[in-house]
Amino acid sequence: MNITFAKYTNEPNFVGYPLYYLLDSPAYYMTRTLCADCCREEYNYDDGDQVEHHVNFEDHSLYCGECSDKIEAAYEEDDSEDGASVRLCNSAAEELSLRISSAASIDMSISR
Repeated sequence: MNITFAKYTNEPNFVGYPLYYLLDSPAYYMTRTLCADCCREEYNYDDGDQVEHHVNFEDHSLYCGECSDKIEAAYEEDDSEDGASVRLCNSAAEELSLRISSAASIDMSISR
């Protein structure tokens, strides 16, 4: 069974956040943190694998347990003087911008 695992959320009002997966596999006797690509390769329904997806909001040291690639965080720490500011990563911001402009164009066509 070949399942596709998304790299980013695509639910309404929650678009573009980077996802990681927790794969609980009897074959490994432990839960592993995986990126979407490795989860697709490692997941085996027939072996009893269970998988959960989660959004990586701010963990800047999260890496895939299989390929060791860094898993992107939704928010990056801002190096400003107050240290409290965060900004949305480019990929999430671009996706949200596309959704907003698309919704605005639909709204404009309805009001005409």
